[in-house]
Formats: sequence, C-alpha cells, structure tokens
Amino acid sequence: MDVTVLELTLHGIVVGYLAGFRDGRNILTFAPEFANSPSRPTFSLITHPDFPNAEKLLTAPWIKRQRLHPVLSNLLPEDALRELLAQRLKVHIDNDFSAMRLAEVAGDMGKNKDWYKVLFTHFRAWADKADIPWKAIKPQLTDTLDKARTLWPGALNELPMDDAHKDQLREHWRSLQSD
Repeated sequence: MDVTVLELTLHGIVVGYLAGFRDGRNILTFAPEFANSPSRPTFSLITHPDFPNAEKLLTAPWIKRQRLHPVLSNLLPEDALRELLAQRLKVHIDNDFSAMRLAEVAGDMGKNKDWYKVLFTHFRAWADKADIPWKAIKPQLTDTLDKARTLWPGALNELPMDDAHKDQLREHWRSLQSD
C-alpha cells in the first residue's frame, strides 16, 4: 500500500495529517491535541468549537476519493490553472492530493519557509522550476492579494472566531510583503 502523508499546521499548531493513497483515497485525521482544544485556531468555521457538530467532525476521519474535502480542495487553483498543474504533474485534474503535495513543495519557496519574506520573485522562480508560465500564475496571485486586502478585513469582523485568532490574522496580514 503506497501512501504519502502531509502534516497540516496552522499558526504553528498541528491540525492533523492528510494521507494520500495510490488508489486515490485521501484521509484527513485530526490530531487529538487540536480536536480537544477549545482554544484551537480556526481551521474552518465547521471545526470552530462553537459549531454544533464540530466535535463529531473532528473525531472521525474525513475520507474522500480523488478530491479532498472542500475545506482543503477550495485552497487549490481552479479552472485553467488547475488544468495546467494537472498536465505538468501528469495526474488527473481531480487528483487533489497531488496538487496539495505540490503546494507543500512550493511552500518551501527555495527553502524559504518564512512567508513574511516571500516575494513575487519567489513565486516566479517556483513557476519557472515547475515549467508553468508566469502569466498563468501572476494574475491568480494578484487577484488573491487584492481580495485579501479588500474583502477580508471587513469579513473578519463578522466571522465567529475568537478575537485572539482574529488579531493573529490581522498581524499576519500586516507582516506580509506588499507584493
């Protein structure tokens, strides 16, 4: 049985482990320390301690075939960029685990794990290394940054998150590079 496991962390806290099997199964298992903590960072609104079914959702593995759970799948590129990544990875377009694995590798950004120092030049170098045209990547990054700067500050006020976690996100956004 061939399996690859990714450790998922959020604000330095282990959320859980995502296992991708060769047969296409994907299993997300939450770390007990994360699941049992009432002050855990907000991984998703459905895993927030105040969500009615959060405890049940966090104790059972999330099992999917090919596609990941939408909480993770929605983090991946869509449309033409997704097709391009699937072609480059030589995997089916619905193979979310491979795309998530690529995102983890890309997260190194040339061995730079400090997101506060990541610039567009890092993303361009990654695109070049992955043989993905920069003109396909840059508009996605620009759009994401624009939305983060214009939509998230107001939306954050309405989210049912702990104020301490909201403050962490605001500080995170202030610390990122301007590009």
